[in-house]
Amino acid sequence: KELEGGLFIDESTQDEHTRKTFNLLKNNISYFKEEADLQDHVENILRKAEVDYIREFTISKDSRVDFNVKGILIECKVKGFSKAAMLRQIRKYKYEYPKTRSLIIITPEPFKHFRIGEVPVYALNISNASLLMEGLT
Repeated sequence: KELEGGLFIDESTQDEHTRKTFNLLKNNISYFKEEADLQDHVENILRKAEVDYIREFTISKDSRVDFNVKGILIECKVKGFSKAAMLRQIRKYKYEYPKTRSLIIITPEPFKHFRIGEVPVYALNISNASLLMEGLT
């Protein structure tokens, strides 16, 4: 188990809406060194594909996620975070926003797709090495 207890899953477990969103990002994502640049890039991908989204979606007074695409929460992380801290953040999103269908974490850090309770968490790895292999995690 990775990240203290999420069960590993694969992309085939995605619902149709999550699969379309994940594949849209996977097929168009680029590597960025700065998180703001990555967020702008994700926003451009979503906008060009005419996907409805909310950027900087407020979940609670203390919690905000980078994007909400009809219940799919998208978090961009470029550097300077720990997997344990990410897990705490994901759990917080899950409990504070019960309408969460799934989460997509875009990061250069390698980790596998997993599930926290009923919420699947998909990792989209943007490291230079993974992009050479078509962005697969």
